Amino acid sequence: MMGTDKSSRNSLDRLGTLATLLRDFAVWRVERGITAHQAEVLVHVLDAGAPSAADLSRRVGISTASMSRLLEQVEAAGWIVRVPDPRDARRVLVQPSKRLASETVALTIIGTDGAPSVVARSVG
Repeated sequence: MMGTDKSSRNSLDRLGTLATLLRDFAVWRVERGITAHQAEVLVHVLDAGAPSAADLSRRVGISTASMSRLLEQVEAAGWIVRVPDPRDARRVLVQPSKRLASETVALTIIGTDGAPSVVARSVG
């Protein structure tokens, strides 16, 4: 019985940490005028490293045209940069900008069933 209590407490602690991280991330994005959809794209860019627009489209579950518009918005705001893929001249890779990298203090990866999520915590 003791093991179950400890396991339950550990689960509650993790949920509390997750709630804090999600709240911090929501405050971070709202303070910077980032929409929920834009934030989702930024999270995937941070998680994947340098995905292509098509990769991001698949990850987020939207059309490539919608992804293109979102990327234009976050690029114009200075959150990402698009660079040519050195292995395939037809592709463009999406990378976090220096601005995004400088505001990201820590990335916490919370994995469940092989589906990780990335939550960025910002500079105070």
